[in-house]
Amino acid sequence: MSKDKFYEYFAVFLITVVVIAMGIIMFVNSKNSNSSAHADKTTKNEVISSDNKNLIEDKSDEDITSEIESATEEATTTNYKKLINFKADYPFMIKVNLAKQWVCVYGLDWDGHYSVPYKIFVCSSGRNAGSTPTGAFTIYEKYEWRMMVDNSFAQYAVRFNGPIMFHSVPYYSTHKNDLEVEEYNKLGTPASLGCVRLNVKSVKWIYDHCTMGTKVIVYSMKNEKAPLELPKLKKAKSKGKLAGWDPTDPDANNPWKEKSAGRDN
Repeated sequence: MSKDKFYEYFAVFLITVVVIAMGIIMFVNSKNSNSSAHADKTTKNEVISSDNKNLIEDKSDEDITSEIESATEEATTTNYKKLINFKADYPFMIKVNLAKQWVCVYGLDWDGHYSVPYKIFVCSSGRNAGSTPTGAFTIYEKYEWRMMVDNSFAQYAVRFNGPIMFHSVPYYSTHKNDLEVEEYNKLGTPASLGCVRLNVKSVKWIYDHCTMGTKVIVYSMKNEKAPLELPKLKKAKSKGKLAGWDPTDPDANNPWKEKSAGRDN
């Protein structure tokens, strides 16, 4: 073999080796790249899975909280707490429908509208036409006990229009077992001289939660549908251990508490 021919074969051999080596290197890099991509994909999937798990856990916590709130709230309260801006100066507005004899409390939503029905109470307004004026008013005075124009007394009086107030059904005195039972059992029908009567638990809620300046709208609409389920009222008693007590009064001495606990039949 000539010297020139040898160099020619040797050059072809070297080129072949280099090509094969480059092919091997490219193949190895491709495998590593695929493995890396798979690892990235796995990591991303793990993150997504973790996020989904957190979302599920959060939702579960929210559901549990909602269930607890629903179980502990009054029957007249729909669980709309998260829809209401309780930090506002006036988180509530009160609407009184004279035709239906109910008082409905609406919460302020986060858009600034009183759109969230929060509580509803059965009431008794003025027994004579026009004795409970309609219109828009605001709460501006409160009294734990207040003497009425007929020398009766009422708990948790909340004034919103001159002589017109929210208050309990009248008592003969300032003793909590001296309720005018006959008047109490008229709740749900027009019965007052003009004020809006409520049971003690309902009016105390207004007294405790509706600040001075809270808006009150009084109107009459016969075809309005109740935005919440109306509560069923117990009849007050004029005889026996329960005599003269408002069944809803939270006072520790109220014998209705024992009856509710099943100790007095």
